[in-house]
Amino acid sequence: MMKRALLPLVAGVILISSACGGSGGRGPTPLPTLKALVRGTVQFTGELTAGAEAFMAIFPPGGGSAYQFYSIPQSDIDRGFHAFEFTGLDFGTYQLGVSVSFNPDPEDPEAQAPIRLLAPTSITLTQDEPAKQYDFTIEWPAPPAPAGSISGTVTLIGDFPADKSVWIAAIDATSPGPPKAQVEVTAEDVVGGEIPYTIPNVPYGSYIVTIFTYDFATHEADYFGGYDGAVVINEVTPSATGVDFVGDTSELE
Repeated sequence: MMKRALLPLVAGVILISSACGGSGGRGPTPLPTLKALVRGTVQFTGELTAGAEAFMAIFPPGGGSAYQFYSIPQSDIDRGFHAFEFTGLDFGTYQLGVSVSFNPDPEDPEAQAPIRLLAPTSITLTQDEPAKQYDFTIEWPAPPAPAGSISGTVTLIGDFPADKSVWIAAIDATSPGPPKAQVEVTAEDVVGGEIPYTIPNVPYGSYIVTIFTYDFATHEADYFGGYDGAVVINEVTPSATGVDFVGDTSELE
C-alpha cells in the first residue's frame, strides 16, 4: 500500500547573501530567495476536438497533481503556436507537457472529463542551470474511447479527516501516474461510518482505486486505503460496482 507521496518534487531553495557590509558594522545583506524557471514554445498540428480544452502543465516526477497549469488561449490553439513560461519553481526534476481534457457531456460543462498528457518530457532544474528552454511540437489526439464509472463504499476506521481535502481516485494499474478520474468526498458524504462513492468518466482500462488526503499548499498526498486488486472498465463492464474497501484514518500522519 502506498503510504505517503510528495506530489510535486519538493527541493531546497537558495538564499544568497551579499558579500559587502554596510556602514555601522552591519553584516552581509541577504538577497531574495532564487527560484528556477522553464520557458519555451509548443506548436500544434491537426485539429483539437470541439469541446475539448488544452492546458500547459508541469508535473512532479511520477505523476500526481499538476504543480502549475493554465488553460491555453483559444487564439493560440487556432494559430497553432503557444509560448509558455513556468516560474517560481524549486530546484528539482519535473515533467512538462500539454494536457487535453475531453468533456464527455457537452450539455454539462461541469462534468469531469478524462485528461491526456501529450509529449511529456523531464526537465531538471539546478543551481547551475536554474533556467531551461524547451521547444516542442504536438499533434492533437482523437477523442478518448467511451468511459464508464467505478462505485462502491469506503468503510472508515477512525474519524473522517474533516480538516483535509479527501479524494477517491482511479489510477492506471499498468502505468501509475496522475489519476485518470477522481471524486472529492467530504464529511457530509459519510453515512454511518461509510462513504458511498461513484467515480464518473473513467476511461476503459485497468485501475487501482484508492482514497487519500491532499494538501494543496504542500502538494502532498497521504493514502489511507485502497481496493485489493485491479478494477477493469471495458465494453463488457463499463460500470464497476461493489468496489468496497476500508479507509483507516489512523494511518494518516
